[in-house]
Order: sequence, then C-alpha cells, then structure tokens
Amino acid sequence: MFEDSHSILLAELFDALQIEELRRCDAFGLPCLRGNDQIVAALNPKNHSLIIKLPAHKVRYLIAEGWGQYFSPGDQIHPNWIEITHTEPRLWVELIREASRLAHASC
Repeated sequence: MFEDSHSILLAELFDALQIEELRRCDAFGLPCLRGNDQIVAALNPKNHSLIIKLPAHKVRYLIAEGWGQYFSPGDQIHPNWIEITHTEPRLWVELIREASRLAHASC
C-alpha cells in the first residue's frame, strides 16, 4: 500500500502514539485509526496528508488558519472532517489525541 519512505513514516506516527483506545485498521483503501467503533483519522499516502474527524468549529478554525481543507470525497463536504495538508507531527499528534477523546466521549 505504501509507496515511499515518507508514507511509511506517516503510518508509523499512528503506531508511535500508543493511544490504547485506538486501533489501526484499513478503510476506504487508507490506513486508519478506529476508536469507539468509528474512524477517527486516516492517512492519505497520495499527498501525505492526515484526514481527521473533529468538531465542525475546530475544522473551520484549522481551515481558516491555512492548515488544510474540508475532506470532500465525491465532492461532498463533510463539516466534521478535515484533510490536514501540512506535515506538522506535533499538530497531528495533538489532533489525533483530541479526536480520540471525542470518539470516546460519545459512548
């Protein structure tokens, strides 16, 4: 699935987080993290981006700050999903942890 060392590095980020509540899986042909029986984050190896589910207000904020764009498969915007296009590991870790907390709070 992964074609270059950068993509492998991104996938290793998922493993390095060691968030016990999250499990690696594959969905839609992408490596993902699942928590509370829902996808919370995915990696897009084609453009080295992080796709993540967050509250709509946080997604709007991150887009306004220039960190990414709405994740819109099939030209359908999902207000709670953002594709982070900047490779900033600390931001990614923070956002994945936040998404994990939100997934488990919705139990």
